[in-house]
Amino acid sequence: REDTVGALLVGVNAEGGGLRYVGRVATGMTPAERRELRGRLERLATDACPFTAQPPQAGAARWVRPQLVGEVGYRRWTNQATLAHPSWHRLRTDLDPASVRDPMPSDVLVTPGNPAGPPSQGDVANARLRALHEQISPHFVYNALNTIGALVRTNPGDARDLLADFADFARHVFRPGVEVTRLADELAAVEHYLHLEQARFGRRLHAELRADPKVSDVVVPFLAVQSVVEHAVRDGIEGTTDGGSLTVTAAAAGAGCLVVVRTQGGSPDWPDRAVPDLNTRLRAAFGEDFEVTVLAKGAAEVAVGIRVPSASPPQG
Repeated sequence: REDTVGALLVGVNAEGGGLRYVGRVATGMTPAERRELRGRLERLATDACPFTAQPPQAGAARWVRPQLVGEVGYRRWTNQATLAHPSWHRLRTDLDPASVRDPMPSDVLVTPGNPAGPPSQGDVANARLRALHEQISPHFVYNALNTIGALVRTNPGDARDLLADFADFARHVFRPGVEVTRLADELAAVEHYLHLEQARFGRRLHAELRADPKVSDVVVPFLAVQSVVEHAVRDGIEGTTDGGSLTVTAAAAGAGCLVVVRTQGGSPDWPDRAVPDLNTRLRAAFGEDFEVTVLAKGAAEVAVGIRVPSASPPQG
């Protein structure tokens, strides 16, 4: 945008010079902070990419000289050596950029890229572990409860409805030992999630969910659809001033089912974070009988399709 910052591609000093890319930060900044950052970054504009390798989410990024230090919170390091769920904390004008060292622990198992062919047992175990860790974002919990709390006095009826949405959503995501679930149950949780986010975003988020009842009993990996929707909101729409719309559709497709998460408005790069882990999880559940594809990726529209078979995946 012309007057603000949508997201930041951040890095740490790499051995031998340049920056090692560690993630895309789109949340945690107030509108005032975004405008301030835009002003500071404009003065550092350059045509040269400061990273040692082109970031996967660069898109239409505008490069700047790496002369500012920011403090970023995150949940953990991924096995791609990037930050999971990074969130902006503050600008650190008290720190020299040259003093910033790579904080990634040495025991992080880095496996860049997704190799072709069936996943190894380690890939499956890591994917399932990530699914457990990422069932619910602390950022979402804080914002949801804050929104409900703000409505308790002004609109107690809406507050009660949202509290019920939060309880039903939490009941779904905190089920122990679950690896697969009915599509109808997954979409119900998605609907509760979107109700809560719409209450927070107001007019900045328009959401719609349409599902053919014929695919209600299709079995999907637990939280597969929810994780894509959350990426679409958090990484696609949240960081923009104007917001956008999100549509989730589910319908029969050939012998299987196709779930499409579609956004209009916001960042077009959110599939870069949503698709890789989901591919591993679906492959672990269904073997080769699945497909996750970016159906559209542009300024006007972004869409990710999740294709799963109608039959239940093998258990155990």
